[in-house]
Amino acid sequence: MFGRSIGLSHEHTIHLATRNQCGQLPGFNSGTFPPSPFLQTMMSQSSTEPLPIMMPSQEQSALSECAWIEDGKRCDHPISQRKLGVHLRDFHGVYGKEKKPVVCFWQFCDQNMQRGSIVRHIISCHLKTKWTCKNCCKTYSRRDGLKKHAKDCQAA
Repeated sequence: MFGRSIGLSHEHTIHLATRNQCGQLPGFNSGTFPPSPFLQTMMSQSSTEPLPIMMPSQEQSALSECAWIEDGKRCDHPISQRKLGVHLRDFHGVYGKEKKPVVCFWQFCDQNMQRGSIVRHIISCHLKTKWTCKNCCKTYSRRDGLKKHAKDCQAA
């Protein structure tokens, strides 16, 4: 595990967690407890295995409430980021060709965009997902932005 232990007596030991290079405590993901499955996998890896250059700052499978407004009512259906596109199609009729013009009816939003962009828009703008570079700790609102950065990251 992470950190170091201090033995107070033969019966009591305190385990001190050390922060990673990004200043985050291991095992904590956006304030959740216990650690997310992603972090549990990371913590169980051998120290000789390379760490991924990126990981989401919040768990991708965490549930959020859909704030899509339809007929004056908020949806509030529990959604995961992985199933967001399916939810928008099945519950809100957002489907069709990638370039089809659509309007985001998320609460307090009425932005026009192409249908192929709406899932990425909701994840980055409304669900506020951030992606963190594990080398230099810069955060990005979109995974593709982090991937582009990671190719040239100076801290690598």
